[in-house]
Amino acid sequence: MASTSSAAAGGRKRKRSAFGCVHEGNDVLVEDLQALRQRVRESSHLASNYGRAISSIRAYPTPVRSASEAKKLKNIGNYLANQIHSILRKRQLLGSADAASDAPPPAPVAPVEPPQAASLATITTERPPREYAPAYRKREWPWDGSSYHAMDPVN
Repeated sequence: MASTSSAAAGGRKRKRSAFGCVHEGNDVLVEDLQALRQRVRESSHLASNYGRAISSIRAYPTPVRSASEAKKLKNIGNYLANQIHSILRKRQLLGSADAASDAPPPAPVAPVEPPQAASLATITTERPPREYAPAYRKREWPWDGSSYHAMDPVN
């Protein structure tokens, strides 16, 4: 009897979900991140980054519902936050308030008018032909082959 009261007083570990998450709402993320991890080469740094992100999400006590919330977790940077955002968008799990802030800005509604061709024609000016100039700290290259050896100090 004393052992049950001490277990209750000391606190029991939380039950974990099917994918080992503290909160079962993160199972979807862990499942998809594990699938992404299996697609990359096991020895790559990306595979270990996915593994660290998965462990961070498993330990998180509330469901992750936005890229900005995921980015606050340890071992999750811009790339993985964008991956999580795409998973949440694909599974339609984005939070309503966070969906607008994390989504890319909408495309402009009004079409942009192209500049008029007549105004471009008046702006252009003719350039004089370029003259030969050697590269910085290089000797001038003779245009005809006859004076090549005359310039060479070795011969």
